[in-house]
Amino acid sequence: MKLLQKKRYQYKTIIIALIITSLFLSWGIGYAQDARRSSAKTGLYEMDGRLQAFNLDERWARIGGFKWSLADEFDAEEFAARLGVGKTGTVEFTARQKTWATFYVVLGTIDVSTISKLKVKTQDKRNIKLVLEPSEMKSIYEQGGKIYKIVPCGE
Repeated sequence: MKLLQKKRYQYKTIIIALIITSLFLSWGIGYAQDARRSSAKTGLYEMDGRLQAFNLDERWARIGGFKWSLADEFDAEEFAARLGVGKTGTVEFTARQKTWATFYVVLGTIDVSTISKLKVKTQDKRNIKLVLEPSEMKSIYEQGGKIYKIVPCGE
């Protein structure tokens, strides 16, 4: 009889240990995922540079020597209308034309469903970091930053 009670006690101990271990594991996995999410923060940046070329069909713009990708939220129609150019093909600007622009870059995943929310963030400017250093621009470009708005200077 004592042997049977001893086995039940062992089984209860093992079950309780497994429950506690699974709770710690689930807590640890949740903590690791939160830490990963917080390290992959979204960055919004404002930069200035010379607009050298762009292609709205292929969704890129060359500004300041870097060939930036355009974000999904980029409003190509509005941009083309501002410059007074068509939406098709590659448009290039010479150095004499001096087409300077302020452009806004998003780095990382963004939880925005519409372009209007990005426009509000662009006007608000509280969460947007102004970048002036070429080395910092290069770093953002290399990390996969995408342009979500270009404003030609003079507007």
